[in-house]
Amino acid sequence: MKTKLKKLIKPSFFILVLMFITVYIMSLTGYYSTIENKNNTLTAEAIERFERDILNGEKINAENYLVEKKTYDNLLSRTGIKIGNLIELLFDKMMHFILSEIEGAIR
Repeated sequence: MKTKLKKLIKPSFFILVLMFITVYIMSLTGYYSTIENKNNTLTAEAIERFERDILNGEKINAENYLVEKKTYDNLLSRTGIKIGNLIELLFDKMMHFILSEIEGAIR
């Protein structure tokens, strides 16, 4: 029974660590902020419609030119973010401990 459990836990733990490292690197490199900036910038098509409306003398409303952003915020995503933040905190503390121990062993 223990060998079956070990066979299940080791790959699961490896996958979770790999996923955490991937998301952590994405947050450090600014992937999410780049996506947000892209979403907040008017597209060329919206700019052309805006200019056409100004030339035609139509009433200008900013909502006509902005793409509505979908939100996927729910209980599961918020829980995932909280768990990810907890894992990040624990990983950070663990790495500080390991590196301080290595530094102490070297001195």
